[in-house]
Amino acid sequence: MEIYNMIEINKEMQVNYMRTIEIKNDIIQNEEKSNLYKNELNDAKDDIISNLEKTIGLLTQGNDELKQDNEKLIQDNEKLNHSYQTLLQELNKEEEKKPDKKETYQLTTTSLKSFSFDLFRSSLKLIKTFYGDTGR
Repeated sequence: MEIYNMIEINKEMQVNYMRTIEIKNDIIQNEEKSNLYKNELNDAKDDIISNLEKTIGLLTQGNDELKQDNEKLIQDNEKLNHSYQTLLQELNKEEEKKPDKKETYQLTTTSLKSFSFDLFRSSLKLIKTFYGDTGR
């Protein structure tokens, strides 16, 4: 029976040894997979960083262009505002030069008061001539 026990122990040892070898192989495979994943992650990280740097560069360039455009628009706005102010001043000067509406009305009514009836009489004679009425 002792031999039988020894054989059983030997079999168990062999089984344990085989399990140990399998576990070591699994560990090696897992380490290889882990290293592969680490490399893939590092490559992906490098790609992401590269893309972010490109994006930051493009955004910086776009921001600089927008700043320049904004400055140009501010300058154009100032020029237009100055032109507007100049035109407004010119219009105000022209308004000051124009006669007042009261004055225009007074001039019109004064000229109507001094209407010449000689013009009316000569026009009446001309109309009679056209109609053939010679005063008979």
